[in-house]
Amino acid sequence: MGNETSSKSQNAAAEPKKTTAEDETKTPTGRGRKTIPQNDGDDKGEVRSNSRPGNVPKPLTALSNRSEEEYVRYHGNTPMGRLQRSDLYPFFKYQYRPRRGRDYRFSVKTASTGSDVDVSPNHIPADPPVGEVDESELDDTKLTEADIYDRARSAPATLNDSYKHLTDYLFKGIEFMNQPDLLKTRVIMIWLSRQDLTSPLSGPADYETPEKGIVRLSNNTQFEYSHFLSILYEKAGIKSVEISGVFKPISYEPDNGKDLPETSWIAVYLDGRWQLIMPYFVCTRRKHTWLSSEPTNKETMKDDGEGPVFNYFYFLMNPKQSINWFYPNEPKWQLLKRALQKEEYLDLPLFKSEFFELGLTLVSKNSYNLHSEEGRVMIDILSQEDLADEIYLWYDIALVTCTGKHNVDTQKMIIHDNLQRLVAMVKHKEKWMFQMTLPIEGVYKVTIYASVNGDDFGPIVKFRLHCEKRFDKCSMLPADPKEVGFGPGLAAKDGGLLFPSHSNGFYSVGHSTVFTVSFVLAKDIVEAIEVTSTLAQTEEKGVKGFTNDVRSTVDRKRGCVDIDITIPGEGIFMLSIWTMLDNGSANQTKISKLACCYILISNPDIPPAVQTRKQREARKNLRLALVADTLDGIESAITKCVYYHIPMEDEEVENANTRAEILRLSRDIKFTIQNHHLANVRRTLSQVEQSRYAHYFRHDITELQKLKQALKWKKKYV
Repeated sequence: MGNETSSKSQNAAAEPKKTTAEDETKTPTGRGRKTIPQNDGDDKGEVRSNSRPGNVPKPLTALSNRSEEEYVRYHGNTPMGRLQRSDLYPFFKYQYRPRRGRDYRFSVKTASTGSDVDVSPNHIPADPPVGEVDESELDDTKLTEADIYDRARSAPATLNDSYKHLTDYLFKGIEFMNQPDLLKTRVIMIWLSRQDLTSPLSGPADYETPEKGIVRLSNNTQFEYSHFLSILYEKAGIKSVEISGVFKPISYEPDNGKDLPETSWIAVYLDGRWQLIMPYFVCTRRKHTWLSSEPTNKETMKDDGEGPVFNYFYFLMNPKQSINWFYPNEPKWQLLKRALQKEEYLDLPLFKSEFFELGLTLVSKNSYNLHSEEGRVMIDILSQEDLADEIYLWYDIALVTCTGKHNVDTQKMIIHDNLQRLVAMVKHKEKWMFQMTLPIEGVYKVTIYASVNGDDFGPIVKFRLHCEKRFDKCSMLPADPKEVGFGPGLAAKDGGLLFPSHSNGFYSVGHSTVFTVSFVLAKDIVEAIEVTSTLAQTEEKGVKGFTNDVRSTVDRKRGCVDIDITIPGEGIFMLSIWTMLDNGSANQTKISKLACCYILISNPDIPPAVQTRKQREARKNLRLALVADTLDGIESAITKCVYYHIPMEDEEVENANTRAEILRLSRDIKFTIQNHHLANVRRTLSQVEQSRYAHYFRHDITELQKLKQALKWKKKYV
C-alpha cells in the first residue's frame, strides 16, 4: 500500500528525489499533519487549522462544498465568507440566474480591503506583471496564500530559463507559512496550469530548463505532464512517484469491447502520507455535455470558455474517488485499505466528477450493473445536510433491450415519457431515493442529472438495470413532477415554502382521514404569495382529480400555509402544491410554479402506528398549540410529548420545535431593536446568524447590522 514503516526510507526522505512506481518498494512514515486524501481507505483527511492552533479541526468535506474554515485551509488563510456558486460548482459554469434570497451567504471578502476577491486557482490577477522580475516583489513582506497563488499565476516567462530562478520566485515567503510543502505542491501545479499549450511550440524539447520542458509538453502526450511535474517537484525537494495505469474516458461504456486508454499520474509524499495528483486533468480545459431543460432532449456541447483552467478536483484526490476513473498497474498505488480487482473497477458506476464536487454519496449498491428484485430497483444518494436544499436532481430511464413479451399495458408503459412515471424520486431531508418499477423484462439505462438552478442539467452518474422478472402491479404516477420530485427540496424553497411539517415525500395514510401539510412562508412574500393544491390518482381510464378533497389556507398573520387533504378512498394519490408569485412586470401578473409533491398511499392492509391514549392526547394538544401559535403553549406541548415518550425526532415534534424557535428569535429581535443596547444587539445578531433560520431572518439581520453600526458610532463619538 505504500505506507510501510522503514528506517531507511525515513532517512531517504530527508533528501527527496524523484522516483518511479517500479522503484518504490518502501515508503517512509512521517509524523506530520494529515492532508486529504487519506491513505488506507480513509474517507477524509484533516489538516491542522491555522485559526485554532492546537485544536483538532473537522474532517474536510468534498472539494467544492467546504465551510469557511475548510476552504481557507485549502485555498488560503485570507478571512472570507462562502464562495459564489460559480466557484463552488464549476460544473455549472453557465448558470448565472440569481437565486431568490439565497446568495447572501456566498460573498468573499478580505479583511484588509473588504472588497470581493477570488482566491480560487482559476483567478487571473487584474494586472499581471510582464517583462523582467521586479526585485521589490521579492521583499520580505507579509504575504497571504492568495498573494502567493496570484504570483504563481502571473509568473513572467523570463523565469523559465532556470529551475532555480523559477522556484526562488514561486517559493519566496512560503518558508514562513504553515505547511510549506503543501503550498509548494499547489503553487507549482498552479504555475503549470497557466502555461499556454494550446498549440505545439518550436525549439529544443527536453527537461534541461522549464522553458524546454514546456516546449516538449506542448508536442507530446499526457504522459509528459506527469514526468514534467515530477521533475518540478524534484527541484522543489518534494518526493514524488510516477504512476502508470488506465482510466475511463467520458465516452466509456462497459461491455463495449474497447480497451481502456493508458495514462499516467503522480503521487506526492506530504506530511507522512502519499497523495494523488492527475496533472493532465488538472490542467486540461474540460468540455461537458449539457441538457437544456428536458433529459429527453439531445445533448448540446458547450465549451468551458477560453483560457487556462485549474481543475482542482483532480488535485490531491481522495483515493476512494479516484478509483472510479484511474486504475494503476500496481495495486498498491490505489492507496486503499483493500485494493480493487480489475473486474470490480470495471463494474463501478459511471460517475462524473461533479457527483463528488456537489458533496453527493452513493449509499446503495456501488455497481454499474444493478439487478432487479421482483421488478424493483432502488438507488439511494445522500447529500451533505447543508447542501440538500441547494441542488436539484433529476433522472432519465430508457429501455435499451427488451426480452419479455408485450401486452396492451406494457406497450403503453415502455413509451419513454411513460417510463419516467414509473420512477418515484423521493426526497427525505438530505437523502434522495429513486424507486423504480420495471414493466417488462430487459435491460434499462438510467442517468441521474444535477443542477443548481433547475434550468441546466448535467449528467453525474449512470447505471444499467437488468430485469429478469417484471413488476406485476406496475401503475404509472398521475404525472411526472420532473426535477421537483416527491418531498420538499430546492423547488419548495425557491417557491417561498420553508420548514415543512413533513420532510419525507412518501406517506401511508388512512382512508377518510385528514392529512395536513404545513409550511412557513418566506417573510418577504407573505403578502403576495398564493398557494393552490391538487390531488390526483391514476385509474384504468386515465387520471382522476379530486378538487373537493384538498384545501390550501394561507395565514398571512402567522406567515404559514396549511394544506388539508381528505383521503377519498384506497390507492396511490399524488398531492401537488403550486405557488403563485408576481413575475415583476408592470401588469402584476402571477406565475404559477410547482413547488412540492407528495405520494400518499391509502391501504387498509397497512396497520396504523401504535400509540397509547396519552400519546394521542399529547399529539392533539400539540396541534392545538400550533394553531394558537404562542411560544409558551408550543413549548409546554412539546414538553408533554417528550414526557409521554414521543421522540424529539418525530416529525410533528420537529415541526413544533421549528415554530417555537422562529417565535423565540422573532421575540428577541423585536426586543433588541426596541431597546437599542449594543451588547444585546451583538448577542442577538450572533444567535440569528448562526441559526438554521438565518435565511428566513435575512432582512432582520440587515437591520440589526445597521443598528449595531449606529450604536457603535454613537458610543464612540457622542
